[in-house]
Parts: sequence; structure tokens; C-alpha cells
Amino acid sequence: AAADAPMTRKEMITVLEANCNELDEKKLQYE
Repeated sequence: AAADAPMTRKEMITVLEANCNELDEKKLQYE
């Protein structure tokens, strides 16, 4: 759904950073 919406470069970066933060948190939980 997110890919369908036109996003500015800033918005894309924000989404990517949020996704990375979520992945980091999940990694920490498993370690």
C-alpha cells in the first residue's frame, strides 16, 4: 500500500529509518 502512494524523498527516508529501527529492536530481543 505504501508503495502505491506518491512519497517525497524525506518521507521515504523516514519510513526506511523506522523499519530499520524496528528490525534492530527485534534483533536485540533474539540475542
